[in-house]
Amino acid sequence: MEKHYFLVGIGGISMSGIAKLLKLSGNKVMGSDLVENDEISTLRKMGIKVIIGQKAENIDLKINVLIYTSAATYSNSPGLVEIKKAKELGIPAYKRSEFIGELMKDKFGITIAGMHGKTTVTAMLGFVLKKMGEKPTVLLGGEFRQFSHQNLEFNSRAGKYFVCEGCEYDRSFLDFKSKAAIVTNIEPEHLDYFKGGLSEILDVFKKFLSQVEKDGFVILCWDNKNVRDVAKSAKCEIIKYSKKELSKWKIKLAMPGEHNQLNALAVLKVIEKLGLDVRQAKKNLAEFPGVGRRFEILGSLPAGRKKTIFIDDYAHHPTEIRTTLDSTRKLYKNKKILIIFQPHQYSRTKLLLKDFTKSFSKTDYLVICDVYEVAGREEDKSVGSKELAAEIVKRGQKVKYLPSYEDVLGFLKQNYANFDVIMTMGAGPINEVAKKFLKGQ
Repeated sequence: MEKHYFLVGIGGISMSGIAKLLKLSGNKVMGSDLVENDEISTLRKMGIKVIIGQKAENIDLKINVLIYTSAATYSNSPGLVEIKKAKELGIPAYKRSEFIGELMKDKFGITIAGMHGKTTVTAMLGFVLKKMGEKPTVLLGGEFRQFSHQNLEFNSRAGKYFVCEGCEYDRSFLDFKSKAAIVTNIEPEHLDYFKGGLSEILDVFKKFLSQVEKDGFVILCWDNKNVRDVAKSAKCEIIKYSKKELSKWKIKLAMPGEHNQLNALAVLKVIEKLGLDVRQAKKNLAEFPGVGRRFEILGSLPAGRKKTIFIDDYAHHPTEIRTTLDSTRKLYKNKKILIIFQPHQYSRTKLLLKDFTKSFSKTDYLVICDVYEVAGREEDKSVGSKELAAEIVKRGQKVKYLPSYEDVLGFLKQNYANFDVIMTMGAGPINEVAKKFLKGQ
């Protein structure tokens, strides 16, 4: 029976995936958001009505179910009025993660958790299961062209597997119904939310592991001490993976980096446990092209006798930055590398400032532009990009603070040919700067 769904914050990468899934399942879907983006354009092409601007009058009794992003629950969020109106009218309202839990209920739910690598591992596992004819449903926190709808893999004759990223922020993954899980790593992150620091984060992961069904299994990266420390909370089978095993597994990938080898190993451990063809899975992984904004090559421009390559990466945490730069430096050993970094959130910049200052040592030149703010989550703006740049300068590195995207474009116009590799880096839309520059040349 067709239902009428309304999604508050429908343009977000996860929310839009849910919207697509509901629409493709034969439901009426509409929603609201604050600004236009590419995902909203895609939703409209699918026949989904999207209202720009959030207000109480968007909600009426024609709606059967309201789904909202966590960001809409902040006291200063415009979307909060829509949630309140739905509750006043008696319309069932679900937080995004709660609704995903409902979707997973009757499936073999596989949740990918951890501070880093979730999107790549989710895409890899979904890609392999799809190639093997398992018809998985996959909700992805990124764009992957090999999926039916980029951030969603949907098949009208869906198989039993439901693969999804599980974010620790807001304890979201505790709402999921997981038969199996992967945990890639655990370390301090989202410290604006986890006021108790690492100990609070570890407690949340312990609870997450304890909730995986007893007859299921968890795949844990044994290289990470924090993962080892929470492992005993699992009530199901524990399967370990480690970089020590990589030489034995002989994994071939089109993507650089030991971290991606580890990501692939986690996927192969799942495939092995499910009783599927590991040899075929390895062949599939060799064809895995990578996810959008994860070491994504955007293009190149002639620069005298050479070419300047433009790459984009989503890295926005010190560990991700170091890992990505390690891989980049190994791939482009003696090349001159420019990083254009946009910090994501003032709180992260402040709380992890010392780690950020040490993360860019393998680049030749660093440009930092203004912080990408997250609506409703920014209060203390005392430490931002200017302060970060100043701290990195103290380490003797070449750094330039350029506040706006227009400033960065001007810098690129004058200087791009001096570099062999230019990488935009961050969780905000900093990649659009490189795309705009490439398009204009």
